[in-house]
Amino acid sequence: MERQDKYEPIVVNLSKTEDIRPPRNYFVAFIVSLLLLGIVGGFAAFYIRNHDWNEPAQNLNAPEQTPITRTPVAQEPFTQEPIAQATPPKRPPALPTATATPTPLPKPTNTPRPSPSPTTSAVVEKTPEASPTLPQIINGYLTLNSAPPDAEVRLNGKLIGRTPLEGYELAPGLYDVVFRLDGQQREETLRIASGATTTYTHVFEGFGALTIRTTSSSCDISVNGKPVGKSPLTVEGLSAGEYAIVISKEGFHTVEKTVTLAQGERQELFITIRRLGSRPAPSVNPETSPRPVHPSERQE
Repeated sequence: MERQDKYEPIVVNLSKTEDIRPPRNYFVAFIVSLLLLGIVGGFAAFYIRNHDWNEPAQNLNAPEQTPITRTPVAQEPFTQEPIAQATPPKRPPALPTATATPTPLPKPTNTPRPSPSPTTSAVVEKTPEASPTLPQIINGYLTLNSAPPDAEVRLNGKLIGRTPLEGYELAPGLYDVVFRLDGQQREETLRIASGATTTYTHVFEGFGALTIRTTSSSCDISVNGKPVGKSPLTVEGLSAGEYAIVISKEGFHTVEKTVTLAQGERQELFITIRRLGSRPAPSVNPETSPRPVHPSERQE
């Protein structure tokens, strides 16, 4: 066959071409797929909304168990603080499912949950915390004397009386005490202890004193008719002049003595007292008393 050197042009009449359209079967299949997808999505949304996600999954193949009843154990009730309940997990959002034929799912059966056995809880009573108690403060006492007596006493600048002053109740601490008598003034700082008695005696200057001792102790002594104590003792704060001293004791003779004191003089007395019924010791004169005779001087 001979080869043609020239080709004849092919003329296509475009005006006579026909439109190419897809068949209608594909459109119907698309519509059906959309309907099926809507039905599956609606069923999935209904299942997710009505399903209890807190309930554990049940084994359908496991045999049904009978509920076990437990005998409640009597316990002491207790007060339990409220416990914050855990918030349920959020439901996952509905996910788009692929286009597929839905398969029927088994309907969940509402099986009754076994009721928990009633138990009585013990009440734990909280004992109230004891508030710290402050230590109780015990006051002390102050006894003041002066020689001579009847001196004015001021405590921290306040007049509280005259000497003798006994059993004046004060709180523990330091106090300034001032004694005043006949123009003389003396200030002392005294400490008061808790539950104790503090005794202080102030002797003013320019006054005399008598120290009295007796052969028998614990004799009652009075000066100018005023009892001052038992022997032995020292009477302070005596002015210049005469003083009548009386010493007495049960079962003994009473002794009276007069003493004269000068200004600021201090004397000591030692007084002998005798028992009742005893005689005074005879005085012995060595000149008139017979001399003992020696055996060589005796006459045969």
